[in-house]
Amino acid sequence: MNNNHFTILITSYNCDKWVKTNLDSALNQDYENYEVVYIDDNSQDKTWEIVSSYRNEKLKAYKNSYNKGK
Repeated sequence: MNNNHFTILITSYNCDKWVKTNLDSALNQDYENYEVVYIDDNSQDKTWEIVSSYRNEKLKAYKNSYNKGK
């Protein structure tokens, strides 16, 4: 098996309608040697609530303390 490690980086702002689809897709890979880093840019909707409800050892989630924009 290939031992290459990779990271899936997901950035978002006010994406509560899509966050579940994004995370489910990223976390349901057949390959095992990867991680998912999710960065919420201080969303004002339920994005962070949904992200923080996930319990997965491959997921590292962060929320900015203010909206940093592009």
